[in-house]
Parts: sequence; C-alpha cells; structure tokens
Amino acid sequence: MKKLVTLGVMLMSVTLLFADIPVTFQANMTVKVEEGVFVPGTDNVTLRGSFMNEMGLSGDWFPDEGPFVMADDNADHIYSLTLNFPDSTEGGTFFYKFQINDAVWESTPDHEFVVVSPSTELLEYFENDTVVTVMSTNFLHITLDMTPYYGSGLGHFDPSTDSIKIEGFWGDGVASELSDASARWCRENVWQPGLFETTIIIVAEEGKNPEFKAHAFPEDHFENWGWETTDNKSFTVIGDSQDIYIQYVPDIVPKLEPLENDLTILFTCDVSHAKNRWLPEVAVDPSTITHVGLKGQNEVLGSWAGSWELSDTTDGNLLMLNDLGTDGDVTAGDNIWSKTVTFPAGNSGGPCLYKYSVYYPGSDTLYSHDNEMSTQDDNHYIFIGSEAPSVMADIFGWPSVNGTPTGIEKTDHVKVADEISLNQNYPNPFNPTTTITFNLPKNDFAKLSVFNILGQKIETLVNQKMNAGSYTVQFDGTQLPTGVYFIRLQAGGQSQNRKMMLLK
Repeated sequence: MKKLVTLGVMLMSVTLLFADIPVTFQANMTVKVEEGVFVPGTDNVTLRGSFMNEMGLSGDWFPDEGPFVMADDNADHIYSLTLNFPDSTEGGTFFYKFQINDAVWESTPDHEFVVVSPSTELLEYFENDTVVTVMSTNFLHITLDMTPYYGSGLGHFDPSTDSIKIEGFWGDGVASELSDASARWCRENVWQPGLFETTIIIVAEEGKNPEFKAHAFPEDHFENWGWETTDNKSFTVIGDSQDIYIQYVPDIVPKLEPLENDLTILFTCDVSHAKNRWLPEVAVDPSTITHVGLKGQNEVLGSWAGSWELSDTTDGNLLMLNDLGTDGDVTAGDNIWSKTVTFPAGNSGGPCLYKYSVYYPGSDTLYSHDNEMSTQDDNHYIFIGSEAPSVMADIFGWPSVNGTPTGIEKTDHVKVADEISLNQNYPNPFNPTTTITFNLPKNDFAKLSVFNILGQKIETLVNQKMNAGSYTVQFDGTQLPTGVYFIRLQAGGQSQNRKMMLLK
C-alpha cells in the first residue's frame, strides 16, 4: 500500500513537470471606445502573432485558420483570451498584435513577451494609446481669389487652360478625408468669375493645425512649378461637424510671355562682408573664397536643380562667377565676383528668384553649400523681360529686387553719399494706406512707381522734375487685393526697390 502512494506522487510530479503554461492576452479598448474608433457589440478584437504555429495552427501570423478572437465577458472594454502554451516554450520570446475586426492593425511596433511559468499575463492598450484624442469632422470651404491673375494667355491665370487644386495636408495633418480626391480641385463660381471654390471634408484631431498650399496647373505656365511661393497656409480644427471658411489670394506667379530677343545680364555679388548662413556669427574671410556660385528658378540659372556642390557646374545647374577681371568682372581681386548670363529668345519671362553660394576651405564641413540666405522670402529677385536692368549689383546675404539690395539702411558699407534713398514704407504690412519716403541728393527727374509681384505696373505716384531733398508720398491700396507689391524709385540713372505687404 505504501508503494502505491509513492508511485501516485511520482506520477503527479511528472504531470506537473510537463504542464501547459497559460498565457492571458488582454487588450484595453477603453480609449478607442471613447474616441468612437471601436464600437462594443459591433466590432471585435482579434489577435495574431509569432506563436500561432506553437498553438497547433498552420503557421504564424497568417495561418489558414485565421486569427484568435478575444472576448469581453464583463463588459469593461478589456478584451481577453487565454492560450495554453506548451511547456517547451518556457523562456521563449514571441511577438503579437491586436486588430479590430481582423482588418485594422495596431500602427505601433509589435508587442513582445517572454513565456514565464506557471502563467503569464499581458495587458496592453490598443496602439499603446492611453489618452483620449477627440477627432472632429470639419467641412473645409476654401475660396481662392484668382482675380489679380485672371485673364487670358501667359502672364495670367487663364480658366480656359489653367486649373488649381489644394495640396496637403502636412504638419498637424488630417487623419483622413471623407470627401473624394476630386474635391481637392477648385471650381470656378459661375456667378463670380475669378473665384475658385471647393469643399473638402476632413477628419482630424481637434485643436490641430493642418497646413496646405494651392498648386496651379499646368506647372509650366507658372513660376515655382505652380506652387505658392510663400509659406504653407494653415487652419485650426474645430468642433465636430462644423464649417471652416477660408478665402485668400494664393501666392502663385504666372509666367510671362517668352523673351522676344536675347537678354544679357551681368550678375555681380559683393562678398566683402559675407557670412555663411550655417555659421552666421562668424564672418567669411573674402580672401579665402575660392568660388562663388549662382543658382535660380529660371532654366538658364539651373531651375534650382542639383545640390549646390561644384559638380553641379557640369550640367549647368550651378553657374560660376569670377573675380579675375574677365567675363564682365570690372576689377580683379576687389571681392566683387561677376558672371555674364544670356537669357536666349524664347526663354521664360517674368519674375525669378536666385541665390549665391560661397566656397572656401572648411565650408564643406557645414550643413550645405546653399549658404547665403535661410528662407524663401530672403532671396534675390529679378523680373526677366525687356525692362530688366543690365547689371545686378547684389550683396551676399542681402535680399534684392532687380539688383538693388533691400534694407540697405542697416549697413554703412553699402551707402553712397550721393545715392538716391528709398526708405521702407510705414506701416508695413499696411491696410489700406501706407507712407513712402525717399531722398534725392540733387535736382533731378524722379519716378516713383508701384508694381505687383508679376512685375506689372499698378500706379505711378511721382513722375516729374524735383529738387534735392526729402519727400513723403501716401499710397492707397483700397482697390488692390492682399499680396506683395514693390515700390521702385528711379532718378539720376539709379533705381531702388522696396517690398511691401498689403494685408486686408
């Protein structure tokens, strides 16, 4: 009798030694329920992983038998399932993920676990999301006012050939768009020609600020490949099922007619006070500069292609200036580098952005040789056409318009005693009026004009013989749309330009 008891104890020990290890998987769906992503009673939670073959199924992750289905027996929104792992898996590492309806996977990395006896319990929030995110459906009504560009042919936004759409959404973007992709395209208001409208239905997190831009087509009718030339536009996502109304003049730039004749321009850049945008606190010693490059929007200037490295010169994406007294350079070694550039007949006309770059020992250790100015607004600007100046007198690091640096009152080294002076308008931005002041060093014929971003003259404010002295002129933009405009002062064979912003 005693021997039988001993044998029974031994059999029990062997049975325990080879017992399965229960592993309990738990998916906390409370956040997804509050967010409306998961509906209890309608949706279910499924489980897949790298252990499914161990459970006797035909493979891992995607066996023929399908996923495991989890249950919420006490209706607490925590779905669970217990699987008996063979004891041979003890200490093994496995991976798994939850799904909604065997369709919507967690977007987070796989969950990892180790099988530990006598039992293992796992609890994870779906997508590791422990914070309720309020998602809102907004009806985004966008109206693009194209009237400043409206017309026929190049130089305009021509509704018979051109179209425009909304691109994005970036930054704090939208989770999804409920409207069809065709809603991105704006359609002209039949009652108000020149206004192009659309409604895009979005789902996004409340309080976020998605960004977007308008994009005109065909791209070869516009500068910057049809994209707006200024920073992204944005809006704030508001409460569910609400309307957001946005109307503005997009910052697109229609190309002008191609050049009728060859246009030759001498680009010059004074690097005497150059600073590398990636190391702005340290001046560049001009005597160490080995190369000065030129790159811009126009195809003759490389169409912004390439990487700003010297290898770009082989395919014409980077033009090289010189300070050797050749190719238009007046004086060798004066730190004013030059390059004569010919824009051939048939080349794209209109506004063009461009920049310079400097190369010197150690400059290749910094971020990039795109090292002159940091933002799109801080560029040199030229209107390529019959009225374009023949010489660009640029200063490295200073924005300019048609070869005249803007903001020159900030530095003494570019002032000339007998130079005309056009001051920045005040206020700027303005709505609808602003004050413009200028100085004439001697009696002369003076012309003060306002141009839009297309280079089209809007108004002539002064056009007469004037005595030396300071003058003040008021400009009224009541009849103009929001946008960027340029003031140009011409006198004594000189010209200066200023950029001003009208905001309504």
